[in-house]
Amino acid sequence: MSMATTYWGVLCRTCAEPIAFDACPFSKSGLGSANKRPGAIRCSLGHNHIYFPRDYQFFASVALITDATVRDNQAAYEATNPSSKLTYDLDPALWSGVRVA
Repeated sequence: MSMATTYWGVLCRTCAEPIAFDACPFSKSGLGSANKRPGAIRCSLGHNHIYFPRDYQFFASVALITDATVRDNQAAYEATNPSSKLTYDLDPALWSGVRVA
């Protein structure tokens, strides 16, 4: 019986290639770095799609996805989607355009 590793990421909508952003145990809080906002993700075959938080999932892979590949996926996501680095303070008074009751 082969051992599969569990990853967090998306599957390409065109070719179903797994695009991993983290592996168990997770190195970042929030289950990976790319699941917080909609963003464009390109698989290694060049298929480019917009993915939403609901598109992220756990998937098992018998083939090892290296840490370098996961870091490359994270870097490519952040380069393509610069707003992914934005975080919001928990103080609602600091949110621009948000009305606080």
